[in-house]
Amino acid sequence: MLFRFCANGWRRCDPCQRQPKGDAIAALMGGLAVHGKLIVVAVPDDLMPINAFPIVFGERSILGSLTGKAIDNQETLDFSVLQNVRPMIETVRLKEQRRPTRK
Repeated sequence: MLFRFCANGWRRCDPCQRQPKGDAIAALMGGLAVHGKLIVVAVPDDLMPINAFPIVFGERSILGSLTGKAIDNQETLDFSVLQNVRPMIETVRLKEQRRPTRK
């Protein structure tokens, strides 16, 4: 059973809708800071049109990471739903995001 988090909470989803699109991943490069890293953990079913200019001059990088087999990820998500695992999210103003925090 697959779930995704929507604006209205957790909803069941079709596994076929989970495949990322190459152009959507490539669009994330525009949001990276200088020396930023984009870590790709899912392989899109189409090409990723990447502009080399911001990568080279902004010293950005694209990395790939294998996070396990699809069934491992699915079992982890199923467990988190069953155990009511929720993220801890802290909202910080953008202008304060580079300041060190004390926890």
